[in-house]
Amino acid sequence: MTRGRSRRRSAFAVSDAIEGNYVRAGVWTVGICLVHPLMAIFAATFVVLIFLLQRRERLSVQALAAITLPLFPKVTPAIGGIADATVFFFDELGVVRMAGLTGAVRPACVDGLVGKRNSLGATHLICRTLIVFETIFFAMALVVSLPGRFDNLAEIQPMRCLHLLYVLMFLLGGGLLGKFVLQDKAWRWALLFLPLCAEWCWRSGRRFRLLRT
Repeated sequence: MTRGRSRRRSAFAVSDAIEGNYVRAGVWTVGICLVHPLMAIFAATFVVLIFLLQRRERLSVQALAAITLPLFPKVTPAIGGIADATVFFFDELGVVRMAGLTGAVRPACVDGLVGKRNSLGATHLICRTLIVFETIFFAMALVVSLPGRFDNLAEIQPMRCLHLLYVLMFLLGGGLLGKFVLQDKAWRWALLFLPLCAEWCWRSGRRFRLLRT
């Protein structure tokens, strides 16, 4: 429930940032923080990256580290012992393996190809931002997976950034599909959505019957 709400608000925040309305994007980000503080980190990072890329500012890794590292205090022995007992907490790369060995790399490549082949204004900006966005958090996941001084960064769970990344990829894919394939042909839209609706109704009915038994 909370993740679904944060997903919608993240999309609104990104949309407002692309339009240059950073005040409203900030309001949406605060709204995400009230519902799902962890997902607010990813939405806020994406909005900041859009702001920097629109103004062609150079991204400083040192400045980013100076801002973010103090937010996460050093892991105490007690917390470290609990975390060691829960391997998944630190095994950020395990999330990537579950999604496929190229789970974090492939979306960035696809976004890069889409952005370069189509001069679609905001689409290219979103694609470039996604590449930088995923690179940052994938690098953070690599660091977190190494035992030692950066265990505290595991609190961010960096590979959760894939949630926002895939949401935006599906939105981009749907927009490109509508623009170049479906266009204004009603029968094409019907050919796509009628099977999807039928499958959804079948699954919903099947789940409802299972709940009643």
